[in-house]
Amino acid sequence: MNTNNPFTLKEKEGELPCLDFGQSTKEVEVRIGLSALGVNEARQEYARWEKKSFNQLKKDSHKEWEEQLASIDVKGRTDDDRVIFYTSLYRACLSPVDVTSVDGRYLGTDGKIYSADGFRYYSNWSLWDTYRAFHPLLNLVNQPLQADIANSMLAHYDKSVEHMLPFWSFYGNETWCMIGYHSCSVLADMIVKGVKGFDYERAYEAMKTTAMNPHYDCLPEYRELGYVPFDKEAESVSKTLEYAYDDYCIAQAAKVLGKTEDYEYFFKRSRSYQNFFDKELGFMRGRGTKGEFHEPFNP
Repeated sequence: MNTNNPFTLKEKEGELPCLDFGQSTKEVEVRIGLSALGVNEARQEYARWEKKSFNQLKKDSHKEWEEQLASIDVKGRTDDDRVIFYTSLYRACLSPVDVTSVDGRYLGTDGKIYSADGFRYYSNWSLWDTYRAFHPLLNLVNQPLQADIANSMLAHYDKSVEHMLPFWSFYGNETWCMIGYHSCSVLADMIVKGVKGFDYERAYEAMKTTAMNPHYDCLPEYRELGYVPFDKEAESVSKTLEYAYDDYCIAQAAKVLGKTEDYEYFFKRSRSYQNFFDKELGFMRGRGTKGEFHEPFNP
């Protein structure tokens, strides 16, 4: 805070410090520099725009958003339709977050600092929420961002304690709070659609290693039985369906890369969802370790 600032910083023992603006009716301008690495890096971020006025920053931001939203041109619809569409597109552009420092460094999942070589390090993707539509959209409208995401996923994989691709990456950390291994489906979609800018073979190795992990959420039971049993896992049906979908995606990537044996293995494994279909009731229904359907069952 500037020394000539009329506002005071109040601190009380046992409480967080707070700014007291008193009874002033003046406009208050607050400038912040953020970094995942440290205070000095936050100062470097701040220095990039500290000399620009609020109005100039607002103008620059408006220009960037206009360029981003103009990536899709909607015609022949009502004004309400366009408002809905561009509002949705705006929201789709709020994540992921570039957590790379000014000098190209980032915080790895192991808590150490690394340099991003030829890409920006992105984080904050809740893949269970985004693999269905958000990432396929990026494949259509922003492939360079997808390539950065792919390289960020692989950097995450390299330093992962379980040597797995990300599940719910949050500011470079793994939260482990989503089911499935949907980084595989995202990378597979990029490979199948020919997104350039990352190493397909390295990505495929990471996908396969993730899907074969011996410790993750009943994957051993899934591989042995063809499903996740309900007496081992409460989310057995959901996890089996998610695993099966991701396996199908891995199979498609294997096919494109000419890995016939892997294609056949993962395609066969993707049929695991059939083990939960109760033909009499027409619903997916959990099975136990011995193969029995879950009882009682009320759709």
